[in-house]
Amino acid sequence: MKRMFEAVVFGGAKLFWDYRHRNTGQYKGYYHWHQCCEMLFVHEGTGHVVVGGDTFPIRRGMLFFFRPYQLHHVYANVSPEQPYTRTIFHFDPQLADDLLGPFARRHGLFTALCQGRYRVQAFDLMGAEEAVERNFDDYDRSRQEGKGEETEEIGMLILRLLDTVIRCDHSGLSRSPGTLERKSTGYVQQAMRWIDGRSRRRHASIEILFIEAVP
Repeated sequence: MKRMFEAVVFGGAKLFWDYRHRNTGQYKGYYHWHQCCEMLFVHEGTGHVVVGGDTFPIRRGMLFFFRPYQLHHVYANVSPEQPYTRTIFHFDPQLADDLLGPFARRHGLFTALCQGRYRVQAFDLMGAEEAVERNFDDYDRSRQEGKGEETEEIGMLILRLLDTVIRCDHSGLSRSPGTLERKSTGYVQQAMRWIDGRSRRRHASIEILFIEAVP
């Protein structure tokens, strides 16, 4: 049995930002979940990601979306000659929902992803890598200038990233969102959401244990 809940501590911040984090040593990863949304972009590296019962390759230009309470596993083949470099950011889905409201198509994609009505959670953005890199560079510069917590800056970061997904992932976006995820996975997420809600109401910290099951 393993402890799989990995809390993201915002410390009063709106967005948890980890820019171009680089590993050159062993990185096996583990199954875990967060109480918030996570987006992961790969700058360099190889390996695989397991989420929603599917396995996706880690490679340059890949973007992954993990919704709240969703179990996922990231494994990277890492060595000094083959580093794993990624940008990760976490945020409350309600924040993004509020910011994206005026942008119907982008808001629709985010809502479908966040609610599990859109099966695709891995996007190959290699063809638009320059745009993604520029987006991240711009937001990181805003953080260095002390503006990273402004809702406009966060909104632009997420909006531009979703816009890139829409423009690049033609095969995935041509399908109508549906309830395609395996029911067993959905039940686990519902249970974790219920437990987390009770924990918040009681103002208590709890440790959640699950039996690891590899798809």
